[in-house]
Amino acid sequence: MRNKPALNILIIEDSTDNKTSWAEEIKMHNEDNPDYKIKCYYRKRVVPAMKLLLSCATKKIIIDAVVIDRMLPRQNNNKTAEAPQQEGLKEGDKFWNFCRDYLQMPAILYSANLIDADIDASKPNVLPHAAFEKMELKISELIQFIVQYHKLGVLKILSQSGQISSHIRNFFIDHFDITTWEKYSVNNSYLTIQQGIIRFLSAYIQEQSAVNNQTNSVANYFVQETFMPSPSVILSPIATGDIIYRENTPYVIMTPQCDLIKRVDDSYKKKKSADEQVEAKKQAEQNAKAKAEQILLARIIEHPNPKKKVDRYFPLPLDTTKIIGFSNEEEKKKIAIDFQQLVLLSFDDVCLEKEKYQREHNNTSYKIANIFLRDLINQFGRYYGRQGAPEVEEI
Repeated sequence: MRNKPALNILIIEDSTDNKTSWAEEIKMHNEDNPDYKIKCYYRKRVVPAMKLLLSCATKKIIIDAVVIDRMLPRQNNNKTAEAPQQEGLKEGDKFWNFCRDYLQMPAILYSANLIDADIDASKPNVLPHAAFEKMELKISELIQFIVQYHKLGVLKILSQSGQISSHIRNFFIDHFDITTWEKYSVNNSYLTIQQGIIRFLSAYIQEQSAVNNQTNSVANYFVQETFMPSPSVILSPIATGDIIYRENTPYVIMTPQCDLIKRVDDSYKKKKSADEQVEAKKQAEQNAKAKAEQILLARIIEHPNPKKKVDRYFPLPLDTTKIIGFSNEEEKKKIAIDFQQLVLLSFDDVCLEKEKYQREHNNTSYKIANIFLRDLINQFGRYYGRQGAPEVEEI
């Protein structure tokens, strides 16, 4: 019985020589990895490639990656002539941008020339969605990346027949009560209802994922789950659990979220004309202030006694040091949030520190994930409310 291919790659390439190069590299990989073979689907144009993707979806065949050449012949009604090559370049660029926007799989624009490529500069040019000139990256290196990505099983989770889709179907069939949500729509906007449903669905998937199905026990959590990219908060630029740096020292915001939201004075609604209301609303939003003028921060330190559970310290995973900025010498040491080392910093200063960090780190900052934030706040509340509360240093 023949083994099924472990990995499927769609290659959109019209050059016979390049197709041969791919075939040779795939053959060598399959000979070296008989239990982890790759199958390639070759198409010369975008439209046949799209048809293949659709047919694979209906057959529950997962395409694990798409590699796109820029120099594709443009689809042309005149069967005796190809469109100009420059027009063909646009086809490759457009399809790659489509893959970046709509397909949940690695999509690589792989071409001899990327000059004047239609690449959205606002999106990072990093794998799994990246553009490379062939001189930059060998085919063998590209195959190795796709294999590494595939081994994580991400696509089996995200694909139409994957675990996420299964959770969504079960949620929709067994747990979504349309009559209840319809009642909410009376006093809430369409967007507010959508956000509520997304939170409800996220909580459902989180609960389903909290159990190890193989051992029927609580699942082990990984380091990457503890820290999440901090979202863009509309009513407040900072959030409870955000990691803030002050003089290169990491802190965590402990102030409750309800005190961080900027309050908008709604007296503008009393204006008579619609135009006056619009102007007054803009002014009110500019003048909006959060309830908390001073933000409470708890310092992240090297854990002094990691083997003993102490209420004063909230332990963090071992190798999070790379995420939150500890030095290389400290990477093997355990760290924790210290509820005794608290400082107060003005709301505006905290916002400035976060913005500064984001500018220096590709517009990214981190926060404690919500599933752990709840435990952090509960432990902090117990410790802070005890007799002999910790002193708070005001900066």
